[in-house]
Amino acid sequence: MKVSASQLFTLALKSDGTLWAWGQDNYNQTGNPPSSESQLVPIQVGTATDWVDIATSTGETAFALKADGTLWGWGANQGSLLVAASSVYSLSTPTQITNVNTWARMSVGGSHILVQKADGTLWSWGSGPARGVGENVNPGITPTQIGTELWKNFSAGGSASFGVKENGTLWAWGYNTNGELADGTNTTHYLPVQIGTDTNWDTVQARNFITTMATKTDGSVYYWGTNYYGEFGNGTDYSTTYYTSPQLTPNICVNTLATPTFEQNVFKVYPNPVQNRLFIATQETQTYQIYSILGVKITEGTLVVGNSIDCSNLTSGVYLLNITDSFGKVSAVKFVKQ
Repeated sequence: MKVSASQLFTLALKSDGTLWAWGQDNYNQTGNPPSSESQLVPIQVGTATDWVDIATSTGETAFALKADGTLWGWGANQGSLLVAASSVYSLSTPTQITNVNTWARMSVGGSHILVQKADGTLWSWGSGPARGVGENVNPGITPTQIGTELWKNFSAGGSASFGVKENGTLWAWGYNTNGELADGTNTTHYLPVQIGTDTNWDTVQARNFITTMATKTDGSVYYWGTNYYGEFGNGTDYSTTYYTSPQLTPNICVNTLATPTFEQNVFKVYPNPVQNRLFIATQETQTYQIYSILGVKITEGTLVVGNSIDCSNLTSGVYLLNITDSFGKVSAVKFVKQ
């Protein structure tokens, strides 16, 4: 279902909900102690079958989400990503991180992590300015909310972070030594700063190197940072120039995959998490389908104005709700059943 590659190890999620890892294993990145120099073939991480999402840091740390909304981590404890103790160098097996059970997706940098809750709010912990929570926040695993807005997309780089808010604006925070935050300066930002004034940004992707790409809702692709290995796709390479504002990639247009995520919903659901009845703010009769996080249809029906969906029989976990309007347009949102 998904593969997440770090610099020297890889994590994979199968459709049966199992987790697998291979590559460098010096900090127990594969979740199978004792540690070794490397794991040359995929090996299962534990025996659980309810994993729903995965992410790797730009170093030697792994994270995974379970269907019940809990977050688990293992590998190197870089920047107190896993344990709020500098004397703990690594965790050898998946260990629950925080007692929150409403996490929905994540992105991991070098020593910080960005995690989104089911309500669309964005949180972080670890160490360094790329957390986006201010200059005087101690390192550790206490989640701190980034602003008060809802975010539709976000990405953690090695020492910088980027996000797109629900209103389509693009923001950046973290180290900015070479202008990699694309705000036209080289000032480090401990809180999010807006990139330009456009309101049609869609996705953003950063990673270990000082190169970032972003897309707009019209499918256009933009880049900034460094282009030493031709990362920008603009016909050049070995450039020592740092681009400090978004630049259009020529002759490329992309379409967002129709996978249900927060950015696709055009309706509101509440309460989320839900215990019994899930209410949908709709102005017309619509059909709905509820899927498990693995894509198995659980139930379907018709939703009239002012009605709600009975979720009392669902087991605890993360679900996908598809809504089809009278024009055949399908929108989707994740929700959590407590």
